[in-house]
Amino acid sequence: MKLMRKKSLLLALSCLWLVLFPAKGAVFQGCLYLLPLLVVVYRDTRKLFWEHAGHFAVLSGCFALPLLISELRAVVFFGRPFSDGAFEAFWRLAVVPLVLVTVCRYCRCTARQLLIALVGVGIFYGLAGLSGVFFEMVPVLRSFGARAAGFVSNPNPFGFLMAVTCLVALFLVMTARHNRELVFAVVGGGVGFAGLLVSGSRSALLAWCVALVVMVVLGWRHCPVFSLSKRTMVCGGVVVLLLVAIVVALPSCYVDLIHHRMAHVAQGDIRLTIWSRYLERFVEHPVLGVPICCDHKIQINGQGFGPHNMYLSVLVQSGIVGAGALISGLLWLIRKTALNCRERTVVVPMALLLCFYCFFNSSFFGNEMTQGVFALVVVLSLHRINELTG
Repeated sequence: MKLMRKKSLLLALSCLWLVLFPAKGAVFQGCLYLLPLLVVVYRDTRKLFWEHAGHFAVLSGCFALPLLISELRAVVFFGRPFSDGAFEAFWRLAVVPLVLVTVCRYCRCTARQLLIALVGVGIFYGLAGLSGVFFEMVPVLRSFGARAAGFVSNPNPFGFLMAVTCLVALFLVMTARHNRELVFAVVGGGVGFAGLLVSGSRSALLAWCVALVVMVVLGWRHCPVFSLSKRTMVCGGVVVLLLVAIVVALPSCYVDLIHHRMAHVAQGDIRLTIWSRYLERFVEHPVLGVPICCDHKIQINGQGFGPHNMYLSVLVQSGIVGAGALISGLLWLIRKTALNCRERTVVVPMALLLCFYCFFNSSFFGNEMTQGVFALVVVLSLHRINELTG
């Protein structure tokens, strides 16, 4: 009974983390710190956690240590106040993912359960965002018109969540084991695709297209059910018809919004100006970089802008050393996924979607949406194949 109570508590906190990471909030913050504390307190889970000490060193060294060094340099040599960015990167990109790996191993969660749960979360947030489109509620307003976001604070992270949801749902459609799972996955794919379009997020849409191509290629090579069977062709046809129907059903203003934003991906995009200005700053501190404080952001028309590019942000803040560590960490994670993960057909595209999206938008650092998806990729990548099955 005591063992069941432990598992129930850990699963409940993990589920709360999964449900709330897109919207943040006080409960999410509580789960973020209470869950690791319980894993360390319980002897069984503590032993499982320390089996991943090597992974912990890699994640910390690649994603948190360069930022910490840069912060210390800024305090010592530039007289700037120390921020909590390095601690947040350490906690959310090294500690929390491995805590979730530990909980999944301890509670014997399967890869398919994790993927289905992720699609369920995406459906919930997607329906909240779509409600502002089809039921004339007030959506989030942005410069090119109304862009849906629902409970998420910004349309771009919302679009990213919808892209991940749609990608995973399409995988579940093509590999469904029974009719209920097939119907659930079709609904998830439709909601995810519709949410992706009404978010108006170009970076999420482009990243989804790249990830979809990679998933099809990997599926054709590694997943037998992706072959040209009658069932696969029927499922594929249903999904295509559903996606076309969603585009037709969208209000004309959203179709115009998508067309306008995609037609101006490069021409007149303020990101190009931002990137060029931050590259000039990188040249001044190329090796170890310098932190980007609120009062040191690039000013354009009186407004401060961050780099809008994770790799450029790390390059500016941590220099060549930090950028090299980040890229090494990402390559290590993708390799782990390709070698260890039973569901590599969808998890590798998830990782690439995350990497591509962050090239145009939010970083792993200070953004709960990308941190959450990163943690799930780590969970699916580091679990042994014979443990994470189903």
